[in-house]
Amino acid sequence: MAENNYLDDLTVLQAELCKSFTNPVRIAIIRILAEGERSVSQISSLLAVPVQNISQHMKILRENGIVGSRRSGHSIIYFIDNRKLLKVCQLMREALVEILREKVMMLQKNIE
Repeated sequence: MAENNYLDDLTVLQAELCKSFTNPVRIAIIRILAEGERSVSQISSLLAVPVQNISQHMKILRENGIVGSRRSGHSIIYFIDNRKLLKVCQLMREALVEILREKVMMLQKNIE
């Protein structure tokens, strides 16, 4: 019988990809780009985060295949490159809302 390797190279790469979702600024960037293409300066303005910081986050998101970019004049415009990863982010948010609702219900029951 073939032995299953649950801790294979793909699993390691998946863990690396998941690191992209461990920073609130990167998650906010993904949410902004879900609405449409934006430049670093536009994202910086929306989040009130310095352009240099946004650029660093964009590098991580780009390296992990979450966002893509194109040049438009002097600006680089970013967009969601893989819609499936956007769905993952949305599903995590929905799951979190469900978890929080359950916790609130449990707390309310304990108070009564």
